[in-house]
Amino acid sequence: MLSLTESLTVLGASSTVVAVSVVGTLYFSNDSTSIDSLLSGKPEHNEFRVAYDISDSFFPCRDHIAKALPYKVRNVSVDSLSSRYEASDNTYLVFIDLEVMDRPGTFLTKYSYGAHISCRVSASNNKVTSFRVRRA
Repeated sequence: MLSLTESLTVLGASSTVVAVSVVGTLYFSNDSTSIDSLLSGKPEHNEFRVAYDISDSFFPCRDHIAKALPYKVRNVSVDSLSSRYEASDNTYLVFIDLEVMDRPGTFLTKYSYGAHISCRVSASNNKVTSFRVRRA
């Protein structure tokens, strides 16, 4: 059984190790505002919160496409070079190219047309904030 001084020494040493690892993690993550808020005791105010990834933003756009276009679509592709995160308004701007089938039940190319979709999705709640379809 450990004596009282040994128990206090172990408790103090383990608390020091935990505190150093937390501060070290924040320091090496280049997040100096978190370190300042941790040491000062003031909570950090983050105006924009990114809770979703850009790959997650395709799915609400896909759902919006199904509602906006009355016919079937095919050859859906995301333009990964142009799609980006807009820090000014905390949204993802996703560009999608697809082919719309103008007549139901046919797969002939003469009854289809290309379309370009620009879809803006909020990074904090993953909801579509703007949606635009442009015929190619």
